[in-house]
Amino acid sequence: LGYADLMSLNLLATCVVIIATIKGISSCIGACVSVNVSIPLHLELHNNLEGANSKNPVLELLSLQDLSEQTCERTDVRREIYQLSLPGGHPHTWNSILKTCDRNISGMNKDLSNLLSPPPPPPKDEKKE
Repeated sequence: LGYADLMSLNLLATCVVIIATIKGISSCIGACVSVNVSIPLHLELHNNLEGANSKNPVLELLSLQDLSEQTCERTDVRREIYQLSLPGGHPHTWNSILKTCDRNISGMNKDLSNLLSPPPPPPKDEKKE
């Protein structure tokens, strides 16, 4: 290709069309993701508990958010959360929520600690000769 071929209008128009197509697809994907991530879940309590223990951080966050909203709004959900098991009288649902929240808070605390005061670099191996 010579310099005249690189400056052709056809090549310029093709580049503009390709860039516009990529930007359009990118903005559509961004809009779809932002809408789907911001839509709250409306699940039953046992499904929220499974989602809260998920390895997927988005599902975990949305499940905990829905659990929080349902707990504030619905007395039947609050009753089920604090219900004691028979026999034994243990609040299994509450303990599960407590364990999940404790794990998340501990993880955030660890991440913040590592961010604010990173661990020292490992010592260099000294070769003995």
